Order: sequence, then C-alpha cells, then structure tokens
Amino acid sequence: METQSISAQHAAQGTASRFPKERVRALALLLALLSAVVLFVWNSSPRSAQTRSENESSAVSIRYLGPSERSDDSERESILSRVQTQGLPSSRGLSPSTPFWMLLSDVSSSTDQDRIIEVKLLRARSVTAYAVIQAPGGRALLQPLKAENAKGGLTVRIPRGTQQPIAVIARIDPLWTSAPKARLWNATAFDRSVDVFDRAGGAFFGAFLIIAAFSAIIAVRNRDLTFLFFSIWLVTTLRLVAINGGWDPVWLNLPISGEAASVILRTSLALHALVTALLFRSLFSESLPQRWDTKALSLIVYVLAAISAASIFTEHEATLQMIWTAGGLGLILLLKLLWRLIGTTPTNVVKAYAFSWICLIFGMLGDISYAAGFIDLPVSASSIGACLSAFVMATAMAEKIRAERDDRIRAQANEVDALQRFRTNYTTVPIGLCTLAPDGRVIDFNPAFESLVEQENNLLYSSHCTWDMLFGGGSFSSIWKGLEKSKQIEIEIAADIRGKKRWFKMRAVLKAEKVEGSVEDITQRKEADFQLRFLAHHDPLTSLLNRRGFDTRFERAMSQVAQGESALLAYVDLDRFKLVNDLFGHVAGDNVLRQVADRLKARVQEPHSIARVGGDEFLILFVGMQPLDAKALCEEILDDIRTSPYQFQDKAFSVDASLGLTPLERNMSERDAISTCDRACSEAKRLGGAHVVLLNDKSEQVKQHLDEIRLIAEIRNSLPEDRLFTVFQPIVSLREPASSLCYEVLLRMRDDDGKTIPPGRFIAAAERNGLMTRIDRFVLTNTLEWLDRHPEHREHLSFTTLNISGASLNDERFIEDVRAIVREHPQSAPKLCFEITESVALYDLNGTRRFVDMIKAFGAMIALDDFGAGYTSFSYLKELRGDIVKIDGGFIRDINSNPANYAITRAIIDVSHE
Repeated sequence: METQSISAQHAAQGTASRFPKERVRALALLLALLSAVVLFVWNSSPRSAQTRSENESSAVSIRYLGPSERSDDSERESILSRVQTQGLPSSRGLSPSTPFWMLLSDVSSSTDQDRIIEVKLLRARSVTAYAVIQAPGGRALLQPLKAENAKGGLTVRIPRGTQQPIAVIARIDPLWTSAPKARLWNATAFDRSVDVFDRAGGAFFGAFLIIAAFSAIIAVRNRDLTFLFFSIWLVTTLRLVAINGGWDPVWLNLPISGEAASVILRTSLALHALVTALLFRSLFSESLPQRWDTKALSLIVYVLAAISAASIFTEHEATLQMIWTAGGLGLILLLKLLWRLIGTTPTNVVKAYAFSWICLIFGMLGDISYAAGFIDLPVSASSIGACLSAFVMATAMAEKIRAERDDRIRAQANEVDALQRFRTNYTTVPIGLCTLAPDGRVIDFNPAFESLVEQENNLLYSSHCTWDMLFGGGSFSSIWKGLEKSKQIEIEIAADIRGKKRWFKMRAVLKAEKVEGSVEDITQRKEADFQLRFLAHHDPLTSLLNRRGFDTRFERAMSQVAQGESALLAYVDLDRFKLVNDLFGHVAGDNVLRQVADRLKARVQEPHSIARVGGDEFLILFVGMQPLDAKALCEEILDDIRTSPYQFQDKAFSVDASLGLTPLERNMSERDAISTCDRACSEAKRLGGAHVVLLNDKSEQVKQHLDEIRLIAEIRNSLPEDRLFTVFQPIVSLREPASSLCYEVLLRMRDDDGKTIPPGRFIAAAERNGLMTRIDRFVLTNTLEWLDRHPEHREHLSFTTLNISGASLNDERFIEDVRAIVREHPQSAPKLCFEITESVALYDLNGTRRFVDMIKAFGAMIALDDFGAGYTSFSYLKELRGDIVKIDGGFIRDINSNPANYAITRAIIDVSHE
C-alpha cells in the first residue's frame, strides 16, 4: 500500500518534470525563429548601400527582336541590319522557351568603370552579347561582350574604354524567364548590390535551414510526422524561394545549372505541393467535419505523390502542367477546408495556419506585381512572404506543441487523480483485491483481502506467502491453466479457513505476466444456494423428498425397471391424523410428522427413497427388492410407526398408518403407479387400517384399477369418436301417467366390442380424473342438438332433466360455455331442467345462485336433486329458487312401510309447496 502511494507521488513528480521540457522545447523553437529573422534582417540591413546602388543604376529598355534559329554571322548581321534600317522595335513581352534575340537600349553612360547591364528574372543556358557601336559613315559595328548569370538573372559586362554603344544585342538560349527588367550599373555599385544580394540569400537560407533542422530534430525525438512534414515543407519552400529570388544557381556551395536545374525546379514544385497537402492532413485530419473531405484530401495526396515520383523522368513542360493542374485543385480544396475549419473549429493553430497562407499569397501577388511593372522591389516579394509564412507556420507548430502539452498535462493530471481514486478504492472496496506472480506469490493485496483469509503471524506480509498457502494446495495451478487458455476467467474455490469451510469466487485477469484478481466471499450465497437446491427437491418440514425430488428418483427407477430390475412403490397414509391437528393444533401435528419421518428414514436406506407428497401421505420407492421382501419391510415400517407413542411437550400420541404396495411395470407412468398404490392403501383402510396391501397383476383390485385407467383413456379419446351416447329414462306422474312427456337424460358408453359399460364404472372414474366437465358439455350439446333435429317431439315434451356435476358447476369456463351453448338453441333451451345436488350447490352458494339465474333467464328449469341427504336441506330449499325437488331415494324406497320416511317426505313436500 505504501508502494502504490509512492508510485502515485512519482507519477505526479514525473508530470511536473515534463512541464519545463515542453516549455523549453517551445521556447527553443521561438528562439530559433527569432535568430533566423534577426540573421535575415541583419544581413539584409545595409539599406543605405542598397539604396545608393539603386540610385547609381539606371533603367534599360528591353526589346524582343524575334526567335533565333542559328547563331552564325549571317543571322547576327541580319539582326544588326534590321536595327539600323528599321530603328528600335517596340517593346514586347518576353516569354519564348526557344533561343531568341534581345535588344537592350539606353546603355550609354560616361564612367571610367566597367558598366554592367543586369537583366532580372532571366536565366540562360548560353548567352552571346554584342555592343552596337556607331562607326564612321553611319555604319554600325558589333563588339563581343561578356555575359553570365548573376543575382538570379543575366548580366552583360561592358568594359571601360569601350566606345559608347548605342545598344546591346544578345542571343539568349533561356533556362527560364518571366517578364524581365534591366538596369545599367557601374561595376562598383553592382558589386555592392551583389554583396547585399548574397548576404540576404545566406541569411534566408540560414533562417530556413535552422528552422527545418530544429523541426526535424523534434520530429525524430518525438516520432511526430507533423514536424517531419513541416521540416520538409521548409526545405521545399526554401527551394522555391531560391528559384524565385535567384539564389538557386549555388545550393549549399554546389553549382546547379542546365538540365539539373530544370529537374530540381519541377521536383521542388511537386514535392512542395505534396508536402503542403500532407502537412495539412497531419494537422487537421481529425478536425475535418465530413468524411468525404478526408477522402478528397487523400486523393490529392496520392496524385501529387505520383507526380513527384514521375517528375524526375518526365519532360519539363509536361511536368509543370501536371503540377500546376493538380496543385491548383489541391490549393482550392485546402483553402475550402481551411475556410470551413475557421468557421467550425477556430483554434489558434487554424488561425496561425491561415495567416501563413495569407503571407504566402501576398508574396505571390508581390512577385506578380513586380513582373507586371507595378512595383519595384530590391528583394523577391515571395521570399519575404515565404519567410513570414514560415515564421507564422512555426508559430502554429509551437501552438500545436502547447496544445498537445496542455492535453498531456490534463491527461496526466487525470491519470494521477484516477490513480489516487484507484488507490482509495483499492484500499476501501469491500471486495478482496490481489496481485499474484506467475509462481503464485502474493505481490500486493488490499485490506479486504487480508480480512478474507484471516491468516495469523502476518503470513500475508512475508515475501514467500503464496496463494496455495492461503486457499489450499493446487488451486493456483487451476487458475493459471485457465488464464493460459483465456486471458480472463472466473472460478469458485472452496477453502478451509480456520477449520471452517468457506467458498470464494475469484475473477482473474492476466496482465503483464501477473495475475490481477478480485476475491469475494460467497459462503452465505453458496449455503443459500445449497439450501434452495435442497428445498427444491425436499420437504422443508421433514427433509424428505418432495414431489419434484420424487419425480427424479422415479424416472431413475423406471430406467432400471426397463433393464429388468425389480422396483416397488409404497403409499403410506396416516390413519385419522386429522384429529391430531384438530385437537392439539398444527404445531403438534408437524412435530408428529417429523417424528414419523425420522422413523421412516431409520428403516429405509439408500438406494430406496422416501417422499412426503401430502399432509400425512408418504411415498416409498423400493429399488432392487422383491415384492414379498418389500411387503415384509413395509410391515416393519408400520410397526415402527404405531408401536411407540409420539411425545410432544407433556402429551403422547399414538398414530396408525395404512400402506399400499404395488410393483412397477415397464411403461408404467408415475401417475398410474401412484394411483394404483392409492387404491391399495384405500383397500388397507377398508380392512380397518394398520394393514399392508400388496397389489400385483393377480389382484382383483389391480384388475379393477387397470380397467378404470383404460376407461379414462377411452373417455379422453371417445368424445370425438362418438363412443358416448345418451338414453332417456321416463319421469311419470303417479296420478296422471299419460298427462305429460318427461324424462331424464342418462349417459352410456360402449367398449371396443360395442358392449355397453355400466355408468357406475366410468362415471366414478371420470370424477376422480377430472373429466366430468367434458362429459357434461357433451351431454348438454348432444341433447339440445337432438331436440332441434326433432321439433315434433320437442313440441310434445314437457321437460327433460340433465345432471350437472359439482366439478362443472364450480368451473367458470364451463358456465360460460353453457351460456353460449344454450344461446345457440333458443327453442330447445326452455325444455331443459338442470339437476343440482345439495352438496354441490352449498359449496359455493353465490356461484350457484348466478348459475340458477342465468338458466332461468333462458327459460330453463332447476331441479334440486337428492334433497334431504345433506345437513342443511331446508336452508338449501330456502336459498335457491328451484322448480322441482327430487327427494333422496332413501326416504322414498320404503315409504309405505316406514312411518318416519313418510313423515319426512310429507314435510319436504309441504315445505317445498310453501
């Protein structure tokens, strides 16, 4: 923890120590610029000498005489004759790229020094100059003169002692030219101007090269392409300024002339355009608002790069045309993007870059004005503009350094702040954090991790403390193997911490050959998870299996049965256990159930299973036992349950149980197996309880039960096959048997052979298996449809009764179906009479009233069935508006011989009429 704080302090000190370096770098760049400017100004400063030199020179007129095809004497004489006979021609622009003749007039002056004619902005591969001298007799003579390139132009020297010439003619083979101007100097003044010119060029070269070298150093040290492009841009700008200003014949003390000068010219132009685009993209590519701007700029860069590579080998004129075309398009694009940047992100870098372009453009305009004759400058205007542009561009680069430095300062400050926050979080977070070496040694940890492991003797602070010492041997190897496969893993670890089993979750990441991990104590969650899993499959009261857990064991047992192994299922039901709850409360009942479960678990061991599936009902699954052995064990279980009393507080309880046992057969469903055992348990209860009944394939009860199962399956499939049908049982008045037509609709069923199955068999089975709703719906629909198909019969019918089961009457969906079915048969509905038993009606009296009201709304009747068999018959008669009362058969069957039944029947009839 001390180490991390010291690291944060060192990071802050490193940040502070880098700030002066950034300032020193920017200050050094500005000092280099100032030195270059001072050097340039100092070397260009003799303005008085330059002014005297200009005052000591005079203008010379230039005339263009026409192209030159030869350089022999005949052509020279022709030119001379033309000058004599026609006079001086008018001035014309000078632009040919082929050899031509030029006439320089106004060259006479009285001096005892050599005279020099300076033709600016004209450079030649070869020059032949002659002085035109007026000879006696009016004849003109030609005297050869010395001509050479100087000060970026052409000079013709007229030696002293030469007769006063009237003009000078010269044959020029130009290297390049652009609207030259000429002046006549004396030698002394010209030499002074050459000195000033050379000093100015040296200062200019020095200024640019200093800045370029310094930018290159910055680029190399910082691996910054922007400064590299800026350095190359300065060099190419220097080349162009040298060409425009006339300083290019000698470059770094190396003479340049002829074809090399042409190659360097076009290559410098192409590279300057390319580097200008690259510098712009490097400075502002991230600030360009639209994607197509970046793509267009990249396209220009690729085109200019191709032209630059080809400029060495292609022809001069063609290369210049390509350069000016691509460079012009690139210039338009850059100016457009620069204008957009000024509007969207007007940073200091953008402003300085824009101002550098303004300086360049004004320099170009100055050169154009000079060439057009509007101004007269001692130094090339583009040179001054380029110098200012370079200075401003360097200022932009310095501003870029400052902006980057500020960004780094902010980033470093944020890093230090983040490191401090991380350290604070590292020490205060409640989750254990640690750093481990590849060999498992603990390198670093936070207080939460220390509290998790609870080690004595400061083991964590020793240099040899390893992960396996804290969490057990072998656990780190599994972590390392997982990290070798995946750089990030999550693993759960069980460890013995001070004699107590604990669970931990570790999330580990491999960074720089170190394991960074977070450790969380999940013991409580793991125990809760174990508890939830236990409760998902076990009964919370007795800790026995619940129905879900039993399902899994049953499926496993059935797979063993399929392989030929024996298995049996037992159903245990405590006899009259409800009395314990009613008399002594559920707390006592729960205690007795736990004691019963303990006795069952003591007798039944693995691989057998016990499950509690009801309040006092248990299932026992015997695997690998024969039926007789299982029955003997079940009898022992019953003895254990009933022999010893159950103690609760100061009370003792005796509990009996009945047990049904049945073997499991192949393809036997769990539902059928439990149902069979339930039937066997019911048989045991019928025998008086405390019995074990084993049902096998030879038992009559099993046969009946299997028949019932088959019937249920047939009922489920019989409705669409029309195996159910209805019959009519007449209802006859004892006084007037022929007075009306009434009957009750009864349901019957056919088996596979077409024989009729007694209703007592399939009705009871349907009630136990929840199929009565389907049956009642079938009977109602079938009856109404039959009545609609027989309208003559319906006209003579008084009413027909239908029985409604309790399951149907308490089913809201069935009630809605009855409403829909009756509504579809409005003429037959008034002929119906629905029979409702007392026990069913009183289960939900309000729901029964709603059903009765609905039926009566359609004109149907209600019959109160089995009246007198319940406990509240007269209240039942009072609450429901029945149309017919059907007295229970127990009162009618012996009414003539039993006076009590007669009296009860008489009372029911009287009350019903009232």
